[in-house]
Amino acid sequence: MAEQLEPQQPPWKIWHQLPLRPQPAELESLTSYITRVAQANGLRTTAELAALVGAGYNWRTLRSFPDGSATSVLGLTTLTGCTQTDLEAMTFLPLARRFGYAYSANSHPLHRFLQGTLASHLRYCPMCLSEQAHPYYRLHWRFLALTGCHLHNCWLLNGCGHCETRLSLLPLHPELTACPACHKDLRTCQSPRLKADESRQLSQRSSDLIFLLTPFPQPQEENSRIVTGKRYAFARQQKGLSLLEAASLLEQTPHIPSAIEYASLYKKATFLDYIQYADLLEYSLKEILSISIPPLLLNEDTLLPRVDEAIQEWTDQEQFMKHSINKHIGVPIKVLKKYPRTNSRLLACHKQRNFMTAQENQQREEELVQLVRKAIKQLEELKEPVTQRRIARLVGMTPHGLRFYPRVEALLMPIANKHWNAKHQSYLVSVQQRILSLTNGPEEEAIDERVQS
Repeated sequence: MAEQLEPQQPPWKIWHQLPLRPQPAELESLTSYITRVAQANGLRTTAELAALVGAGYNWRTLRSFPDGSATSVLGLTTLTGCTQTDLEAMTFLPLARRFGYAYSANSHPLHRFLQGTLASHLRYCPMCLSEQAHPYYRLHWRFLALTGCHLHNCWLLNGCGHCETRLSLLPLHPELTACPACHKDLRTCQSPRLKADESRQLSQRSSDLIFLLTPFPQPQEENSRIVTGKRYAFARQQKGLSLLEAASLLEQTPHIPSAIEYASLYKKATFLDYIQYADLLEYSLKEILSISIPPLLLNEDTLLPRVDEAIQEWTDQEQFMKHSINKHIGVPIKVLKKYPRTNSRLLACHKQRNFMTAQENQQREEELVQLVRKAIKQLEELKEPVTQRRIARLVGMTPHGLRFYPRVEALLMPIANKHWNAKHQSYLVSVQQRILSLTNGPEEEAIDERVQS
């Protein structure tokens, strides 16, 4: 019997591991590591490594959001011998987890969280590259908040120091230290020195980013975003600032303090917001995220001032959100209601919120009544059909949203009834015509046509 031949395998399938398997350096970026692995093994392009990894289409994800996730290159664990944890440590995932972004596979929310904080091209310190036995690019160089290198007290270069060409984070040809345009050595570029005040700020920024990007064991506690919000609130209270005062100091972005402290689901804070708020409070990010909040004594004398502060802050901002008070204090509502005075405050707050909501609804209803009347008049003047849909479109709402307000619904009901009656009458006429056409034979139809003519 003829020997059965196995299907031919792609040439790269023989590679279970690469001949040279460099391990990740401390705080190295994933794109730097990929380039370094490809260069060490003599590959002509990084695309060849993509084929070996089996990344395929996901390689585009790595290019669109470099260093954001390691899910598209998990095949590197087999080829290089490094672990998935090693790969994740070269991405923004450790930083993301500290702020409540726990899933590495979902890069879109993380991309929005880091928006405005990352450089889209390679930034580097030439002296760091020249001192390294195996040159690589550090992950924290990606952040625009970091203007220089704290080790050499010099500016980070934004391109080739010889020809000023911007450098790709994941180059086509794997060459770490040579400019793809002029082919000169990047390690010989000159970088300007930093001034004294710039150097002091740089030291704090570097310490913060290194702390945030260093992997840490995840504690079994509540959502990291909520915990971080509580730490920011504690830091603000230590400065003697109310939430309203902190918001007024951030004139361009007054929503940041409440979005961070209350871990808002609707106006989520970005990483840039966290940086700005920490700067306002004169804390480093490392200091805030390392704060150990003392336990709150559960007695009425200690809880009452906290409840009053929370109510006052939300009253000043003219908004009352469900469960905002217990988020601010960190004590469940059920516990707060056990104490007579705090329960009395909560009931008064609830009544005030209902009163304000009723006032807002009444004012909104009056505005909508005027807008609906104006829309009806406009449609009549244009001699267009006056329908709920057309009115809602002119007002900028849905018909269902308009009917929420009784006075507006009273205006719309006659229009709806008139429109329904007209459609119903038209439907009856069409049915009668179809019945007549079915009952009349061909001869009767011909007679009818002659009579009509």
